[in-house]
Formats: sequence, C-alpha cells, structure tokens
Amino acid sequence: MLQFLNKKILNFLVIIVLSFITFWWTSFIFHLDMAWNVLATIIGLRILASVLIFKDFSLSWSKSTQKTFLIKTIVVGTPAVLSMIIFYKDVRLAFIISEASFYLVAISLSMYSYHFYINRSGIAKTKSLVIYGAGKAGNKLEDEFRGSEYKVKYFVDDDKILQGRSIDGIRVISKQKLKELLLHR
Repeated sequence: MLQFLNKKILNFLVIIVLSFITFWWTSFIFHLDMAWNVLATIIGLRILASVLIFKDFSLSWSKSTQKTFLIKTIVVGTPAVLSMIIFYKDVRLAFIISEASFYLVAISLSMYSYHFYINRSGIAKTKSLVIYGAGKAGNKLEDEFRGSEYKVKYFVDDDKILQGRSIDGIRVISKQKLKELLLHR
C-alpha cells in the first residue's frame, strides 16, 4: 500500500501528523495549552520548506542517507528559525527548539523506516554488479537497482579524488583495485 502513495502526498501527510504529535508532546512537556495558530503556521512553513528547499519530498523518502538527514535538518531548521521570528515574545524559544528537535528525530525515524520497508525488505539481493562512474549517471543507476535483486558492490571511477570514498555506503574504487578484487575471489 505504501509504495503506491505519491511521495509528495506521503510527505505532506507525515509533516501534518508528526507536527501535530511533536507539538502536542512538547506542549505537554512544557505544561502549555495547544496553540493552534502556532501549530498551523509551523505546518505551513514545513510544507513550504519541503517543497522549496531541495525538493525534499522526493529525495528524502527514496534515498535515506547522511546527505538526506542533512537536507531534512535544513528543511526543519528553516521553519524553526522563521517561527522564532514570527512568534517572538509569544512563544518561548526553548519550546520551538525542543519541538523542532523532537520533530527532526521523528521525521528521520519515519523516513528511515519507510526506506527500510520499501527498499530493503522482501527483496532478495541475489546478483551483484559494479557501476562504472560515480557521477550523476552512476548514482541514478544505483537508484534504479536499489529496489531490484541486484546489489551494487562498488562504483569504479577514474577520478582519484573519488576513489576511497563511499556513496550511499558503496565504496568507490579504481579499475586496478577491481581487478585485484576479482583475481582474489
């Protein structure tokens, strides 16, 4: 069922539900009544930030990495800062920071859980492959193979700066290193 939902709609629903939950919980912790106008503003700012900043709604749900966590942090932090400005003197700074932090943890947990459920569970990785090129095209190919029976073992790239790094947990190696690995199998 989840994989048929449009990622943008899923993202908006998650923003609304998690914002409500984290706002309610933070209000409970701070012993405050629910400020519905503040909640509505925060939800609106989060949806706007999600659409405008990095088109966050599509990237984060399909590819859960450290980079997407950083993007989520920016997407959550921007509305938090704007909320601090809008509600200066009306809402305590500690309340907004606490709610935004709790929201970031909740949205990240949701994002990683979704990623695991859709992309990792139920698909047996029975075949291995190596992608030549660690640029945009190589990353796009890796994205395409993520939901299949193929496991990307390595990226091979001639760029010495990329070699030794990893992209989405997949090492970037040289052609020579690949030859060595194949010889020692």
